[in-house]
Amino acid sequence: MKEKLLWAALATLALLSAGQAYYIFTRHPGAQAAAPEKREVKGAGVYEDPWRELEEWRRSVEQRLRRGDPLAAGDFDGFFDDGFFGRQFSAFEQLERIHRQMLGSFAEPQRGAFGESWDKWFSERMGMGDFRTSVSAGKNEVVLSVDVPGLDRKNADISVNRDRVRLAFSAKESSEEKAGSGVRRSESSRSYVKILPVPPEADGDTAKVSVEADRVRIVFARKKQ
Repeated sequence: MKEKLLWAALATLALLSAGQAYYIFTRHPGAQAAAPEKREVKGAGVYEDPWRELEEWRRSVEQRLRRGDPLAAGDFDGFFDDGFFGRQFSAFEQLERIHRQMLGSFAEPQRGAFGESWDKWFSERMGMGDFRTSVSAGKNEVVLSVDVPGLDRKNADISVNRDRVRLAFSAKESSEEKAGSGVRRSESSRSYVKILPVPPEADGDTAKVSVEADRVRIVFARKKQ
């Protein structure tokens, strides 16, 4: 009787150990190696695996490209969102690495279509065009300035985290053309979303934002050496 009880106890212990190992492996697949960083979804308390998210996004993009569907800015914005730029890695280095990996994973003609869509999105989000950007660094602070002619200050939405500056704004554009003996003037407004890296010597967590006339000014504390 005692021997049966002993074997039953050993079997129960083995099942519990196997269950614990399964839990660790499935919930923490990188337990024996460096586990990929996970992030918490706001309000849900659920942690997501960024590498799994990347693979799911890659598959979704590939399916669309195979159908001949064009990729829009929102297809990239949905993945490279505040969650991506809020993770504890150099986001802009990861951005370029993902670009190379995605291109290498597709065959033609999907590779060409993805490259064109990426370049267009990157230009829209990262390219500053006519908006002059300057950085000045002092002993204790770093100042990032962005000049936006015709800036609608009331509706400008500027946010900063450790790695990136995100500017969402509208700017007025005016033009003139000759009409008979006079000049006809027209004015329009265009919306932009721009993403810039925080200057490398600046502490992104200390950003103070101000909008003065047509200039966005962001003051950071300088990183301690």
